[in-house]
Amino acid sequence: VVAQLRARGAIMLGKVHTTEFAYFDPPPTRNPHDLARTPGGSSAGSAAAVASGTVPFALGTQTAGSVNRPAAFCGLGAFKPTTQSLVGAGVVPFAPSFDTVGVIAADARDAAYVVETIAPPALHFGDTSTAPMRDVVFVDDPLLDDLREPSMTAAIGAFAAKLGKAGVATRSARSPVPFEEVVNLHATISRYELSRVNAGLLEVEHLIGEKLAHDIRAYQAITEADYVAAVSDLYAAREAFWSAFPWPSVLALPAAPGPAPLGDATGDHRILGVMTALAGPQASIPLDPCPETGAPLGAILCAPPGYDGALAHALDRRFEFRRQEH
Repeated sequence: VVAQLRARGAIMLGKVHTTEFAYFDPPPTRNPHDLARTPGGSSAGSAAAVASGTVPFALGTQTAGSVNRPAAFCGLGAFKPTTQSLVGAGVVPFAPSFDTVGVIAADARDAAYVVETIAPPALHFGDTSTAPMRDVVFVDDPLLDDLREPSMTAAIGAFAAKLGKAGVATRSARSPVPFEEVVNLHATISRYELSRVNAGLLEVEHLIGEKLAHDIRAYQAITEADYVAAVSDLYAAREAFWSAFPWPSVLALPAAPGPAPLGDATGDHRILGVMTALAGPQASIPLDPCPETGAPLGAILCAPPGYDGALAHALDRRFEFRRQEH
């Protein structure tokens, strides 16, 4: 992906600081909006570099929520294409079933434009012939009910109201597939692959993070039978989910339970992990900030796998309230 960008005239300024091997051992990177808060992970430095005005965009990788969550925590846009569509030679693998290159930028449209420039010709968005977006569906699920903080609930409600005023049809719908089930399938698959793909790191255990080393060893207990069953069940879950929400509907969900946590923890990835496992493209949209702290909040807009161009074309000014107002 770096070679593709250079071939198109981009000047690469360097490698930012991210979580080690895209895992949970936190980097020293801080959130430019509040240095006491995390910028998220794993693409921590990518979001911090854009939010601080250092670069107009930055690359990231997403296995669960590592592009869209940092974007949300830093008040930015992002575009994670269909899962696995931009894996990219030279990217260190984490869990190959989900690893996907994405882009963080000032807004989701800018990020989508960069994604298209580094995509193979067959994946270019072009003048999509797909029917234009019909409505935005705010998805509900017990997991969201459990995770959402009051500030996020209020911000999502305000987002829906603003869309309505802008002439966008909105509705709410319950997920046909329990999110908790998808979380568990994603965990089984990604942990199995992490423990096999990165087993060689245990030979230099003293050089890597303590949590990473511990989990590589622990997850080797996951059997191949459990892994194969989880992959099969995930494909069935994708079919059941997207058959209930076909294009031209766009799905809207919170990108995280609330604002970026204080301290080093990179944040809860489960909401984004569900949608990454379900494989569709995801665009990050900044919401109204947390009224108590001023910390950024963010949502994601999602479309079925392969509808990257359609989602990119749907990202018009009606989704960019904060940028217009601030």
